[in-house]
Amino acid sequence: MTPWEFYKGFFGITGVDVDVDDTITTNVTANLTDDVDVTLALTDLDFITSTGIYTYTGPVQIRIWTAITAGLYNALAYHDDFATDWFSRVDATNELRRCVPSEDDLAGQANRTLHAQETFAYTFLYLVKLFIPEWKEQVELYADLMGMTLNQCMSKDACSTDEPVGLAKHIYFEMKDIFKVDGWNADGIYGVGEPNAVPYKDWLKGDLELDVGGKCASEWKLMHELCESTANYADRVCWAPTIKNFENYLYEEKFYLSHVAEVGKSYHLGDEYICESRVDYPCYNMDLEAEIVVDVNSKLNDQTKARAEFFDNIWYWSHTITSEILMEKEGDLSEFEKIRLMTMTATAMYEGTLLTWKEKVRLGVIRPKTYINKEFESDVVIEADDIRGKAWDSFIPTPPTPEYPSNVACACAAYAYIMKKVARDTEYTYTIPAESSNIEEGVPSQDVDITFDTWEDFNIICMKSREQTGTHFSLSAEAGNQLCTEPGVGGRIYSRFLTLGDGRAPNYRPQDLYKMPEKKNRCCFRSDNQNDNWPGRIMDFAIKHKDLFDKL
Repeated sequence: MTPWEFYKGFFGITGVDVDVDDTITTNVTANLTDDVDVTLALTDLDFITSTGIYTYTGPVQIRIWTAITAGLYNALAYHDDFATDWFSRVDATNELRRCVPSEDDLAGQANRTLHAQETFAYTFLYLVKLFIPEWKEQVELYADLMGMTLNQCMSKDACSTDEPVGLAKHIYFEMKDIFKVDGWNADGIYGVGEPNAVPYKDWLKGDLELDVGGKCASEWKLMHELCESTANYADRVCWAPTIKNFENYLYEEKFYLSHVAEVGKSYHLGDEYICESRVDYPCYNMDLEAEIVVDVNSKLNDQTKARAEFFDNIWYWSHTITSEILMEKEGDLSEFEKIRLMTMTATAMYEGTLLTWKEKVRLGVIRPKTYINKEFESDVVIEADDIRGKAWDSFIPTPPTPEYPSNVACACAAYAYIMKKVARDTEYTYTIPAESSNIEEGVPSQDVDITFDTWEDFNIICMKSREQTGTHFSLSAEAGNQLCTEPGVGGRIYSRFLTLGDGRAPNYRPQDLYKMPEKKNRCCFRSDNQNDNWPGRIMDFAIKHKDLFDKL
């Protein structure tokens, strides 16, 4: 069974039939009979949309899927003639690379293929079980069905990496240790016991301290006041951390994600690129923007609601569309190229998240819901239902994060660029089932199709959906697109993976993979020197308005 067939079998993307002679390895056939159907309960839409990675917030989905696909990429890179591993380590890759047989060594080539298949299979199950613990039962069921024994090599160096299981377990321990110190605060180490809010503020000190009470730092105030001269404009529109518990919420989230902006590790772009890439502050006419958001949200229909919710779940749409596109192109790409495509799109969205979150925290733009609830508190905003501003809510639940730029729009832009380069334009339709909404019961009333002929069309549909969620103002989606399409994140990640595929080391190579990042701002948004009159010295905005900052 090829890596792609094994992958499809786990998710039940199709009814995958496995012949006894086409199993993962030659020594695990005892539990299989001819034409075994390996489709799992995971194929049940009710299951896959109610537990595990589907229920995580978008950035967390991206982090988890990147960790898994990076391990899968490495499992096959170590069996490729040239490819460098996901961490850009040429020497380390060559040490683990399976010997390259000569062209006339057919037995050696067949043996390496089997080795790659088994390594991939074990790596996949180990990493899914590690990073998506809710799917443990499905992992063990699949392993039993395939005659695989997971309780092997239980400690580091217990097995040789010359054997498939040993190499898979090496990848497992490596991914576990490296992503434990990736700076995403997944275990709450930066703020133990207080998820989702205050821990981030505890160590973001200096002129740009985030105040839960709602005040912005001086740098933000200047940006806002330069947009509009209203005396209290800054206090009205500056975002501040919201204490939001995600229990009984659309998605689950343990710890506050703004740590990503400050210290989330970049494995492919590097801090220099992330800090230098930026978008302009959006000088919104806030009252007009609020009216537009309310009007658009009040006119949503089944189609627009279904699309907004579909694109809000980044892992589900990216995994689903990629899988189905790859099914259409079964013979066009090699096994390694298929897994590399999945890894490439996940990696681009990961690096894009670091960038968009850096900009979210740097610019600190309030969400529509917060602004409307506060500034239109007593006003009737929807006359037909007599809804006042303080009771207004967005269709997609508003996350406790800054509004601008849109991370989902960034993910779509990077994804679309890479898919166009690798899979080319293709006519594609995804059908959103009737009554499948997790937000509004009975929506949509009938199936809704998302159809596109080009990846540019896909990106436009996705960007439009962000304006229909009620969680963004008018400029946010375009800003996310600007950061993450060519020549931004999507283009850079695509080029980088071409370099890795050739066995070369890219210009930027991540360092200190096993070291926890320090608790400090990667881009120095604020000054640690209280006598420094340039709290935003790296910001174009500050440079343009030095005279105003000198008056602080």
